[in-house]
Amino acid sequence: MIKSNINNKKKIFLSISQHPGNKGANFFNYLFKTKKINAVYIPIKLKNIKNIKNIINELNIFGCSVSMPFKKKILKYVNRKDKIVKKTNCANTILKRNNQLLAFNCDYMGIKKVLDNLAITKTDKILILGNGAMAINTITYLLSKKFQNINVCSRKHIQIQGVKLFSWKNRNNIDSNIMINCTPIGMSHINKLPIKIKKIDNFKYIIDY
Repeated sequence: MIKSNINNKKKIFLSISQHPGNKGANFFNYLFKTKKINAVYIPIKLKNIKNIKNIINELNIFGCSVSMPFKKKILKYVNRKDKIVKKTNCANTILKRNNQLLAFNCDYMGIKKVLDNLAITKTDKILILGNGAMAINTITYLLSKKFQNINVCSRKHIQIQGVKLFSWKNRNNIDSNIMINCTPIGMSHINKLPIKIKKIDNFKYIIDY
């Protein structure tokens, strides 16, 4: 008899995205195997998430990672939000507990850890590319730390007090010495640089989420 590691006790976790990759699946499934946790992590491609609550409940999904462009849209379908989700209006992790969907923002904590470990000062001029969930998380954290030289360059206009807004076409002309790329540019499905290569030497740090 062939022994399978698939059984009726296995916990199922999903990752939802319009452009799913395998890095998360490789990491978590390796972790489950190493720690002898009876679980599996599956990335799935979705065009929209209007049926996500039914998917999670009907398939008895224990948790779900949320990637672009669903980190804001997912909040429509959850029952409870942690304090950081309420602060940023973004979530990247959904857990099912007692038939309720709970939303968390682990991205924010990751951003905090990265930025706190860099020698960034209040006089640094920060350029943020993008206006999605990662950009909002980054801006929210920087503002909480009283950074004032925050420039945001995006294709769509966003309303955030405390930052300077520029159009996307001006991204190579903004005076800055730290760049934080919060766009999908540079990922496998958009394999190119978000700025001109000759501008790279101008930056003290380049951070790409």
